Amino acid sequence: MTENPPKKEPLLFFNYHEFLTPNDNPFNQDSNGEASLVINHFPNVYTPQDSLTYANTRIIRIPRAYEGIKYSDIIPQFSVYAPGTEPAALLNESNFSFDPIGTYDGNAFGPTSLTPLVPDLLQREELETIVTTVNQYLYDSFNPYDWRNAVESSLEFLTAGFYSRIISKYLYTSYSRQKLHHIDWLKLIDPRLSGFLSLDFQIPKPTTTEVSHSDKIEETTTSEHQPSPVIHYHNQSHKNSSNYHVYMGSLYRPKVMNGVFAVYKPSGKSSSQFIGDLQEIFTNSGVFEEDLKKAKNKAYEDLKTNARWSQQKIQKRVRDLKVKIGHGGTLDPLASGILVVGVGLGTKKLQYYLSECNKTYETKALLGISTTTGDSEGEILTHNPVSHITKEMIKETAPKFIGNLKQTPPIFSALKVNGKPLYEYAREGIPLPKAIKIRDIKVFDIKVHEEDSLSVDHAFEKLQSELGEDGKPKENGLANNPTLNDSPLYFSTEYLTKAEAEGLPTTVEKPKILTEESELPDKLPLLHFTADVSSGTYIRSLISDFGRALQSSAYMVELIRVRQSEWELGKNVFKIEDFKERDERIWGPVLKRVLDNGGETNVAEVFKEVEEKVLPVIEKEKEIIAKLAEEKNEKPVIQEARDLLSKLEEGKKEGKSEDSEENVQEKETEDSSAEKSALQPEIPKKRGIDEIDN
Repeated sequence: MTENPPKKEPLLFFNYHEFLTPNDNPFNQDSNGEASLVINHFPNVYTPQDSLTYANTRIIRIPRAYEGIKYSDIIPQFSVYAPGTEPAALLNESNFSFDPIGTYDGNAFGPTSLTPLVPDLLQREELETIVTTVNQYLYDSFNPYDWRNAVESSLEFLTAGFYSRIISKYLYTSYSRQKLHHIDWLKLIDPRLSGFLSLDFQIPKPTTTEVSHSDKIEETTTSEHQPSPVIHYHNQSHKNSSNYHVYMGSLYRPKVMNGVFAVYKPSGKSSSQFIGDLQEIFTNSGVFEEDLKKAKNKAYEDLKTNARWSQQKIQKRVRDLKVKIGHGGTLDPLASGILVVGVGLGTKKLQYYLSECNKTYETKALLGISTTTGDSEGEILTHNPVSHITKEMIKETAPKFIGNLKQTPPIFSALKVNGKPLYEYAREGIPLPKAIKIRDIKVFDIKVHEEDSLSVDHAFEKLQSELGEDGKPKENGLANNPTLNDSPLYFSTEYLTKAEAEGLPTTVEKPKILTEESELPDKLPLLHFTADVSSGTYIRSLISDFGRALQSSAYMVELIRVRQSEWELGKNVFKIEDFKERDERIWGPVLKRVLDNGGETNVAEVFKEVEEKVLPVIEKEKEIIAKLAEEKNEKPVIQEARDLLSKLEEGKKEGKSEDSEENVQEKETEDSSAEKSALQPEIPKKRGIDEIDN
């Protein structure tokens, strides 16, 4: 008598379309040394059971969502959570990819809720885009208050159901071809086939594959009768997770990216443009992925209760949401140096940097010319003599501005009087209706760089006069403009007190205008100093006043913010290249450290620390992908390399089927070599949506 096979224990349902094999704790092994498996991919019920597709593919289900969905009983909407990110998901902080450690019913599963779909085949943003688009189609199609549905219902009736089949094919099948990667066997199933209970993705069947820890990439032989496009995931025991997973799990994938950091802004770009570049990098990175997901979920929950927001408008708003970012003090395009940046909740701390903290600037100016803006980007106002200026005069002038000081903002600043920008008054040559509001500032110190004071050995070219419509230099008219030349010159309170006590001069004569017979030298003398000032100080105005105090004039040619509060160049400041050129698996942990610990973090030292741990892993990744590329006779692809790094210390390989003649003959093609190539299982490539050919 044949013995009955042992009866399987029932699976434990725990989260949407997820089940557990009977072991209470999925992260601990039972007495037999086996860990519980999470059953989260299923047989492909959309194909015949005797087909090759059925044997080589599985289904991952995105469940239908009801909570918080208006008309959820009649309008199908699917969850925007990627598998493994649901509130009830089982996760392991030391592993962030699908990690099959065993089989159940002949299929490979891991100990967590992570599936082969994300991030191995699709990125979370790509899956979210697909699900959101399908949701919008369904909302438009099922909305009972949309007049278009009445028209479609009529067409459905008149065409005996043919209309819906055509629309379904266009909306889902065509959309799938456009948005999903060119990976064999991966496609989006028409949700009508599931009764709109789940949005199903067909994926290549995953298997476990033992991989040597050496760099050798071995070949995998598939069954003679079932050439299978399987995905080979690593088969590393969960309790023996690599140091990489532990390290990257705690640093590379931080879940709270809130705080303030400093970055060097180069000259030639406005602060808003620079912040926009940073925001784009952060939004598209995996470092901010978790925070951005939470922000989108919160935005959705906040907006869905507002009757004025349609579902379509809400989804577009949520889809376009970017990392929240701001800066703590503008730098002009001409200026470079420290830009304090706040991300997430850190933007609430920026007010301190905008109006309360001290700043240090290193600046260079040329003597002998004044301009409308106080820098090299303005129009020439006056030419003034410089031959009388000595180094001793410069040294004696600096203390006159140290202390509590009144300052007139530049006429070409963004300030307004009676709602009209100051520069418009200047352009029209009319007096201001009222005086510009004087600012109270404080200059803590001015250090003159005597080594190059009055030097003409520099790279700055002298500004040249511009001709007006009458063919004469513009400065001929601007020099007599009362709006541009009537601001008083102020010295500090501390200097005036000292001057009165010691009998020092408290005023200086107005600068003399260069006569037509005289000319300035081709190379103007340089003024170079570093100033430690309070918030609200205009360095261009300070330079202009410095030149006037020398009975001449000056305009700024270079400005570097070298310190702002606790942030200091060369110590704790990032460069934009750190985020553009370094791997985000390196800059992510460093940025997290700075956001958490603030200005006490030495950025260069932390980069060195992280690189010592992560760079060897990245180099190993490059070696592996280079060998893969060599076997495939292709150039290494960086995206494939990134895919492989998430499976650290596993030798990813392209399994080449050693097909028999009988197996090859089953394919009815004219080219036997192409036929054999088609039977070779390949590691699927991840590509961005914009890389997909329509």
